Amino acid sequence: MQLEVLKRTEFRTVQSMKTVSKRVQKFINLYKKYMMPIPIRQMFVTPEKISFTLSQSNEINTINHEKIDTFLRGAKVDLLWLEMNEAETEPIQFLESVIQKTKFRNIECLKLGSSKVECDVSRLNELMKTLGCRELIVDWRFRVPENFFNELKLEKLNRLTSGNEESRNFYRQFSGENFKLFRGDWLEMGPNQLKASDLSVLFKNWKQGAISWISTYNIVISFPIPDLLRLLKNETCQKSVTRWIIRRELDEESEDLEICFLQSTNFSKLPSLVIRQFRNEKSFWA
Repeated sequence: MQLEVLKRTEFRTVQSMKTVSKRVQKFINLYKKYMMPIPIRQMFVTPEKISFTLSQSNEINTINHEKIDTFLRGAKVDLLWLEMNEAETEPIQFLESVIQKTKFRNIECLKLGSSKVECDVSRLNELMKTLGCRELIVDWRFRVPENFFNELKLEKLNRLTSGNEESRNFYRQFSGENFKLFRGDWLEMGPNQLKASDLSVLFKNWKQGAISWISTYNIVISFPIPDLLRLLKNETCQKSVTRWIIRRELDEESEDLEICFLQSTNFSKLPSLVIRQFRNEKSFWA
């Protein structure tokens, strides 16, 4: 996901060092002159300050909250990263107050980094709906209620990352019922309550076309490996010791669903399944 463009240490260092450069001010004034939404590549929000970079730029600028209306009104944000640090405020309510000052047009991806206070999921759902945001990253340091996945509008999300191996166990883990609701193309899920039968349902839904595309599903295996191997033997074609394929035929092409077993990934150090989709174009000879 877009998380890869952010550098945590970079932001935390520059928040106390940088201001908005004259060059960036010139660009912002130009967008405002022609009444165009300011394109923000990434924005890092804390209760103290806001750091951001413009699209197609690596230059990081930092402002106080009092200046957010001057620089960022009507912006279109690719990724917004929220860090509440030790603040006692409900995080989504705080974020709403920031957005009300800016009248953001759109936020593509929201990353919830840390919070001391548990978040209000109904507020989160409504905020994401208002902003047209369909990508969500929930860091293990972010406080969520016990029933988080049941309250979250999973069917509205296109991409979800949550629960790496460091996650606290204060919420109910992602279950098969939650998995049935998700129809997005990207999923990174840490320790969970999924069973082999839930993957079987996924494979059948994909083969029948109920899921149009899977860019990457990176799922920690939380059920016995023998159950997984039996499932793969019965429902897939094995290509190597750790790789299996399912194929579906379309009118002018076919598509493969690749399932790989890995001891660890860049998301989790635990054994995981990585599922990806590929398109095969058919050749027609006269």
